[in-house]
Amino acid sequence: MPENVWQEISPGQLWRRGRIRLAIIPPSLVKFLLIGIVALLTSTLSLVLTSGTASSVLALQLFGTIGLTCLAVAQWRALWQANAASRDSLARADRLERELAKHQYLEEAWPHREDRYRTPLDQAQDYTIFLLDVDGRATSWNPGVQRVIGYEREQFLQTFIRDLYTEEDRGDDAPARELREAAERGRTASDRWVVRKDGSRFWGSTSTAGVHDGRGRLLGYARRVRDLSRSKQVEEQLRRKQAALELAHEAAGLGTWEYELATGTMYCDDRAKALFGLSPDEPITLTRLLEALHPQDRAQTEQRWDRALRERSPFSAEYRVLWPDSSVHSIMAVGRCTTDISGEPFIMSGVLLDLTERRRTEEHLQESLRLEAVGRLAGGIAHDLNNMLAAILGFCEFLQRGLEPND
Repeated sequence: MPENVWQEISPGQLWRRGRIRLAIIPPSLVKFLLIGIVALLTSTLSLVLTSGTASSVLALQLFGTIGLTCLAVAQWRALWQANAASRDSLARADRLERELAKHQYLEEAWPHREDRYRTPLDQAQDYTIFLLDVDGRATSWNPGVQRVIGYEREQFLQTFIRDLYTEEDRGDDAPARELREAAERGRTASDRWVVRKDGSRFWGSTSTAGVHDGRGRLLGYARRVRDLSRSKQVEEQLRRKQAALELAHEAAGLGTWEYELATGTMYCDDRAKALFGLSPDEPITLTRLLEALHPQDRAQTEQRWDRALRERSPFSAEYRVLWPDSSVHSIMAVGRCTTDISGEPFIMSGVLLDLTERRRTEEHLQESLRLEAVGRLAGGIAHDLNNMLAAILGFCEFLQRGLEPND
């Protein structure tokens, strides 16, 4: 210890430290030190009393006294170190007991202790990952393999990757090709049919990644398989509904449109564009549609559209459209707002119906009714006139009978 440190310590602090050190000395050490001190005093007293003894005997007693003193010091140091080691061991044991008690408390407080040791891979229902060697043979297994593919551990470890492919894919050498691409490029992925143990198949997403060591040597592959059966079913149902809706729109001559409230972008399908006399590849905007309206119908239609956007209410309007060839066509538009997850409207969508033929038919019907009314009126007038003429002819014939031939 440096001298300046000793100078900074006061005598009182040294006395307190000494008392603390003496207080922690075990009783066995105290007894041993007392015995050593007594032996040293006895030897010293014997030397004093035998002052006339020969020098060789005195030297022997002196060396014995020094040896006993060194032995006592060495023994005291050894016992002190052993005591310190025992204290450290007791302290470590105490800390270990506290840690064990803490872990035991946490384990008892955890409501699902077994679930803590289950990996997310084991908990996945339609997802699994396993390892393959360089030849494509399975070298690992987990419960996801049984849930997705249907293999037990012993059976799966004897399975090759080609057993999970259909006959068509094996005929196209798809298993070897994917492993080769994974080894060369690092990873390959595809969506294809996956064969289960019982021979059934499901539509799955597969991914294969090459596993290399630090020197770049190929050690094997990591294979990921995800069951997309539910997604495939939903996609197939959506496709059938979309096809049925498309057929209904085609049969009814309906065109569909969408207007994004946030961006102001207008989308129209080909039939909707055709109702405005536009080609399928021609871009369309809301301004372009409003400009195509008949001047007599534009103001009223714009008012209804603005009110629907402002109040997020349904939109309905019937108007006439001027085609590029100057022909006039009647259209009826119906739409409503669609809300997002938070309930806020984000899009206005609807349909367009061509009313041109209906309006022409109504005009023809009205013309026919007008002509029919005119015909009925003419028939009534002719009937009344015939009645009057019949009376006149009758009176004329009566007068003619009362006249002489020469009158």
